[in-house]
Amino acid sequence: RRSWVACHQRFMHNGCRKVRYSFKPWTLIQSDTEIGITSKLLQKSAIDVSGFLTEFSILIGNGDRHHGNLSVMSEGATPWMLAPAYDVLPMNYAPRTSGETLMDPLTLTAPNADELRHRRQALPLANEFWKKVAEDQYISPEFRELANLNRNNIRSHARELGLNVDEQLRIPL
Repeated sequence: RRSWVACHQRFMHNGCRKVRYSFKPWTLIQSDTEIGITSKLLQKSAIDVSGFLTEFSILIGNGDRHHGNLSVMSEGATPWMLAPAYDVLPMNYAPRTSGETLMDPLTLTAPNADELRHRRQALPLANEFWKKVAEDQYISPEFRELANLNRNNIRSHARELGLNVDEQLRIPL
């Protein structure tokens, strides 16, 4: 039977003592050093998917991505597998408690070397995401205009990275 475990507090038996693993917000993996630790705990695909979800979240304006949004499944042994993704929404644009809604287009910065592979994988899907938002007649005209601006920013950013996001949409993982 599978058990679901939240990523923010991880306890594993290491011999006779317990070792606590605490994953940082935004991504499970922050450096090559952590890959060594995490690769013993998580399936390689979980590490890759975590990096992809981090970059996809950035590209859709999901400013609410945190370690509580990543869970792993265990069948009683390691390595664990990543649970299905959830709560992946453009929360930068959610109304604030004051009622105000931010309508600033995404500002994208160049990824570092560790993030580049996942950013390149996420760009076509983020492009498709913003395309679907811009085309959805149930969404306000103002937000559809913002979606078009974000899509243009995604496409421009992709070109800077040598990628044409309009060529082909494929699931990279």
